[in-house]
Amino acid sequence: MRDSSTASQILDASLLVMKHWGGTQPTLTHAAWVLAEKYATEFNQAFGPHGRDLLKSLLMAKRFSGTEDDLKQILSQSDDVAVFARQLRAKIEADLEANPPSSARSEPRPTREARPPAPVSRPEAPTPAPEPAAPAESPAETEAKPEEEAKPAEEARPETEAESKPETTVVGDTKKAEAAEAAEEDAKKEASEPKQEEQAEEDDGALSDRTKKYIHRVWPAEEEDKLRAGEATDIAAQLLRDDAVITAIVGERGAGRTTILGQVAARLASLPNPLPMWRMGPDTITTSAQGALNTALSDITGPGVLVVDDLDVLARLSTDHANRDLLTAIGEARYHEHARLILVIDQRYFSRLPVITQTLADTLEVVSVRTLPPEETSRIVRERATRLAQRLDLELSEEAVEAALTPPIAADGIVHPGLGIGRLDLACARAYVEGALIVDVEHLGAGSDSSPMRTETANLATVLKERVKGQDEAIERVARRLTLTRAHLDLRPDRPNGVFLFIGPTGVGKTQLAKEIAAAEFGNQDRLIRLDMSEYYHESDISRIAGPPPGYVGSTEPESWLTTKVAAMPRCVVLLDEIEKAHPRVWNVFLQVFDAGRLTDGRGVTADFSETVMIMTSNLGLQEARSRTIGFGEDLTAHVDEDRLMAVVKERMAPELLNRVDEIVVFNTLTPKAIEQIAINELATVRQRLNASGWQVTWTPEVTRWLAETGYDPAFGARHLHRNIEKELLILLAEAPTKMLHVDVLDNRLAVLSAEGVESDNTPAASTKAADSRLSPVTADDETTTPPPAPAPAADAAPTAGAEGTAEEEPGEPTPEG
Repeated sequence: MRDSSTASQILDASLLVMKHWGGTQPTLTHAAWVLAEKYATEFNQAFGPHGRDLLKSLLMAKRFSGTEDDLKQILSQSDDVAVFARQLRAKIEADLEANPPSSARSEPRPTREARPPAPVSRPEAPTPAPEPAAPAESPAETEAKPEEEAKPAEEARPETEAESKPETTVVGDTKKAEAAEAAEEDAKKEASEPKQEEQAEEDDGALSDRTKKYIHRVWPAEEEDKLRAGEATDIAAQLLRDDAVITAIVGERGAGRTTILGQVAARLASLPNPLPMWRMGPDTITTSAQGALNTALSDITGPGVLVVDDLDVLARLSTDHANRDLLTAIGEARYHEHARLILVIDQRYFSRLPVITQTLADTLEVVSVRTLPPEETSRIVRERATRLAQRLDLELSEEAVEAALTPPIAADGIVHPGLGIGRLDLACARAYVEGALIVDVEHLGAGSDSSPMRTETANLATVLKERVKGQDEAIERVARRLTLTRAHLDLRPDRPNGVFLFIGPTGVGKTQLAKEIAAAEFGNQDRLIRLDMSEYYHESDISRIAGPPPGYVGSTEPESWLTTKVAAMPRCVVLLDEIEKAHPRVWNVFLQVFDAGRLTDGRGVTADFSETVMIMTSNLGLQEARSRTIGFGEDLTAHVDEDRLMAVVKERMAPELLNRVDEIVVFNTLTPKAIEQIAINELATVRQRLNASGWQVTWTPEVTRWLAETGYDPAFGARHLHRNIEKELLILLAEAPTKMLHVDVLDNRLAVLSAEGVESDNTPAASTKAADSRLSPVTADDETTTPPPAPAPAADAAPTAGAEGTAEEEPGEPTPEG
């Protein structure tokens, strides 16, 4: 097809039709239904006015013509939709002629025009199974039986019956007996089927071709879903009320909101005066949603039901620019002379309707779609996934199905069974692309945001201790709580995965531990949302967390709200730094977050915090809780008296806030040993940055120890060490004339040494000579490996290249981290 986008749309839509009507792959029959739905004019020209109804019979009988490859081939050869429609009809007719169905009811022709009209002078006797597109008799056969054709219908019919009975009963032809019995049953069904087809044709007859592109018929479900019977009955009853109301089907995405429409249609079709049902949604509307709605309502001239599916998408309820015109038009449609409306809305955005239009919200009669029980969910997912796998000629492993049925998390935004079907659909596609024959667990996408946490539970504390030094006890308490939530054994899974209060002096690793938790739990330190609570000092600052009411300053800037950030990244660490500096009213905002795991913003959108880790930091009570020395001095390295600290914290913080905290974790002042370990880690990071920028710098272990000792201040923790590294080491490198340097301790200070072990004069020649003669990047064994002999240094010089590694070692490897 010349328009490749149209061909792609038809192919994608055929796949959706296949999911609705059945089949293992999109076929020519499915594509023909797409034309009947989206290109009614071209379809009617090719298939005739009754083609749609007969095509529906083919789909219901699971009679599919051609394969997906045949469909793609015809699409590539067709000039436009009209040509494509004619080619589809020819292919479907040819398939039916080559493989005639057993009965007209189960496998009818695609078009009624294809049936040869009966001669007026010879009415045809009813036959058990009229063949579709049966070839006309030859002239010779017609001449051979003129007398039979001349018989009146009254004589021909008894003769046919008399001849047929002995053949089935006397001769005992089992096959013919079965065929006669099936024909009798089909005849009974045929008696009622034309009425349904004629009724459907009559219902849709008044609709214009343009409207038929926007709305599709909702056909009654073939089987009753007992689990949805109550909800379907409630919806049907709302539509038959004398009061003009609009019914809203509200539920979570994936719970079966759209599927229940077939059950409702079945109830409406069984009424003495059946009501047709049509559906419009984001997949059927390509222009203005308001214009499509008005066009459809103007064409509905008889009693019927119009479903507006996924209204939250059409009306942009999740954004700040909701389609108020569409919502107004829906409200006005309440008083339509014939049509009754059903709205299908996502549970997450339903609460926004009263904020945008209270008038429409007041007219709604809400029916909530509940989540199916696990056993029913499993059955639906397995049946659907099996068809998905068969379409690609794949097999599903039981492990993959079980993994796809794991509970949803906030990041998924969809529930079962829709979630499980979506997971396995993607897994089948991945397996097909990779050339695998069996869909296994790894095809579910371990790297996605909904994958299990990256670090094993047993290794969590070890990983955190490698990156945060000197706070082993605090890390153990945090890891213990996170282990509980990882195993899904917490009593309140709707709450955050952990609510912690970190108390300790500045620079001891409270913020660093929050960053490392984000990396260990969610794969990256960027999964940290940090709020400096000193910026929330005033009561009015509360609006910056969940947004002000509509119309107030800041209501049009949701990207700065905490709720918006969490909604966009629900699996994260939220750090409330220096919580004691915020206004007490701000504390109250987080009571709901800590207790219920959710917070609704000024637009009515609810952010889910159930997958977050909430961390508050503070230094409340530290002065009072330290063990003091006798005399005027104070031992800043003394252990913190936790009982005294808790007494101060309980006195100054609201009890309802503390009651929602899982762990109050106390951080002690860093010891000199911890500072040295931190120095090793920091210098390893510095070396990686230097190597990436083209530097070749080496230093001895004495440099690390000297920086740790001179950078130790218990009052400022690791921050003083960071300043010391910048002031003593990095400034020395910045002033050097070359990027190839060796640093050592000389006369209790850092200095750049030459090849002979004496202090460099920082001239380009001297630096180059040193680099050429003895310098090489430090490797992972710098501080432990014995080096080769080097020129004897001066008596007061620091150790020579012994700590630098050898020239054969590969440059750029970091040193050990402690």
